[in-house]
Amino acid sequence: ARSTSFVVPCGWRLDHGLLGEAHARGHELGVHGYDHTHRTPFAAPAERRARVLAARSLVERYAMRGYRAPSLLRTRALLEELPGLYAWDSSVPT
Repeated sequence: ARSTSFVVPCGWRLDHGLLGEAHARGHELGVHGYDHTHRTPFAAPAERRARVLAARSLVERYAMRGYRAPSLLRTRALLEELPGLYAWDSSVPT
């Protein structure tokens, strides 16, 4: 069985050994916002864009394709930032 785990890229120190092992074993890693302060959805456009792009090196390193907003807190503006950067988003529950 494989799972998807979401990583907060700028909230705390990341264990790249653990992330690399999970990725190597076929588990998917995704981005879980910026720093879990819930500011990104409501930030001014330039700051919101910078926060969304801050994870790019992590995305490239671990082939991350998915995004999930912390606490599922999102705005239309945030959701409009994601296409082209992520293949899917699980921030909107059914």
